[in-house]
Amino acid sequence: MNSGRHLSRQIAFQYLYLLDVAHERTSELQSVEQYFNHFLVPQDAREHAGRLIRGALASLTELDKTIEAHSDHWKITRMPLVDRNVLRLAVYEATIEKENPQRVVLDEAIELAKQYGSEDSPPFVNGVLDAICREGETSSTEESTPPLIASAS
Repeated sequence: MNSGRHLSRQIAFQYLYLLDVAHERTSELQSVEQYFNHFLVPQDAREHAGRLIRGALASLTELDKTIEAHSDHWKITRMPLVDRNVLRLAVYEATIEKENPQRVVLDEAIELAKQYGSEDSPPFVNGVLDAICREGETSSTEESTPPLIASAS
């Protein structure tokens, strides 16, 4: 595990969690830098963490719909704060940013869930992310498979 990337994900998760707790959605982009300065975030972690934060916030509605669609009977608003923000970050990274292999993103999300969530968080996060990743694999396989051509009779 790349400790710099892990730290960036941890910082991004904490920021998303903070916004969720505060129910704040305005002027996030300006306050990211303030957050980094206040918590003395190392310079080498700021770029990646900032990109994850900005990307997840820009895609929040889409992320929440995807998470809800893959979390058997759980509304996003009813999920524990830790779980939903770990999921938001991981789903953004795995399905939109796609900079790292999905397995790495999944492992990192489970680690964050273990560190910050309840004992139920890691299996819940794992199950939702696994379903999302499997669906992504299925749809990318379908897209790359040429359609069958019916024989003209």
